[in-house]
Amino acid sequence: MAPRTSKALAAWTELNDRQQGLTAIYAIEHEIEAERRQDAARGNFDSAPAAVWRQIDFAHEPSLRELFGLTRLQSQLSKERLGQPGNGATMAALTDRGVITRDTRRTTPSG
Repeated sequence: MAPRTSKALAAWTELNDRQQGLTAIYAIEHEIEAERRQDAARGNFDSAPAAVWRQIDFAHEPSLRELFGLTRLQSQLSKERLGQPGNGATMAALTDRGVITRDTRRTTPSG
């Protein structure tokens, strides 16, 4: 009997090298989870659903880097030398394969 392959592993192996290189998304998600655990350990509990706190912005809308700077993901991709113009197409490919979900929301200045 052949070993069973998980759906996630099958989806991963179908990705090209560039798409697999965008593991920065998962690194950021793990950082956010760790931050939430640390906050909870300090008594700062947040009841926001995961669908809210797991959102990772790929780019600002509108795309005004002078006003908004880089998103956390753009910064991470830049550190990993993956901040390239083709990342939008890569995100679309990851969405098409069900690896990530995408949505649009407007960026507003904080403060």
